[in-house]
Amino acid sequence: MRKVCAGIAAGFTATAVAAGVALASPVAPPVVAAPAATHTVQAVTTHARSAPPSYTLVIGDSIAHRSRDQLKARHPHWIVDAVEGRNVDRLMPLVRGWVERKGRAPAQLVVELGTNWSTTWEAADYERVRALLPHAQVEFVTPFRSPTAKHPRSTGRYAFDRTGQYAAAMRRLAAAGEGVCVAEWRDWAQAHTDQLVDGVHPARSAKVVWADLVSSAMRGCRSEVG
Repeated sequence: MRKVCAGIAAGFTATAVAAGVALASPVAPPVVAAPAATHTVQAVTTHARSAPPSYTLVIGDSIAHRSRDQLKARHPHWIVDAVEGRNVDRLMPLVRGWVERKGRAPAQLVVELGTNWSTTWEAADYERVRALLPHAQVEFVTPFRSPTAKHPRSTGRYAFDRTGQYAAAMRRLAAAGEGVCVAEWRDWAQAHTDQLVDGVHPARSAKVVWADLVSSAMRGCRSEVG
């Protein structure tokens, strides 16, 4: 019986071909492209966004505040937190506040505080800043007040000596370990007091010098840890 059916089928096929009738072959199911693996990209993107971006933070007083434009012209993405009359004893709370606000420590920190000294801040206290940010590149800008400064907050020789103690502590930190550097504003300012408007603050041309010193010192800081 199977042979008969097979014969009939073969005969029917032959007749159809002879008659010019095309026999449709079985239609293959349509090929559906696999969906793009967007889940992988989303996972990576989500992970990248969950980690806050790195940043460079400048914390300063009136020196940085008045030289902000010159510094931002060189580093437009740096965050400059600087105000007139800020005392050095504000440093630690300010650093902690930025870490909390940003969700991570800065990759680079520029400390321009010490021009306005504090009786509660000793030279060794700068070490606490480094201990708070052990993996950051930290740059200290050495402070200066002329002993003959005409600024109302200056107190003659005491101001000169006190800022000198701060500068010495900064240099010791830079000499002690990698990732800490110094911008020698004090040395330059002491040699160019005619470029200071009141024995403390830089004149217009000196603001450019200050920004260049800070910028070049940070490059040296990076090369040390690179």
